[in-house]
Amino acid sequence: MATALTDRILEILQGCPYGLTAKEIADRLGVTLNNISSGLSKLAAYGIIKKTRGRIAHNAPPCAIYNAPTAAYSGTIRRLEQR
Repeated sequence: MATALTDRILEILQGCPYGLTAKEIADRLGVTLNNISSGLSKLAAYGIIKKTRGRIAHNAPPCAIYNAPTAAYSGTIRRLEQR
């Protein structure tokens, strides 16, 4: 996944403290869900973002919710990427 796209995803998620679904992230990036879902899973697997299960509405089925780590953690990730 390109670093520029990773940065955009982190910016979007940091502006949403309760997290977003993959579809919501794709909509904000202007890409399709198919283009972004595997990338989000990889970012979560690497620990760059957090993936949890939750509900976006009371009567909605559970789905994956993605959250950005704290600002301090993001700085650590950026330093590691520069090495």
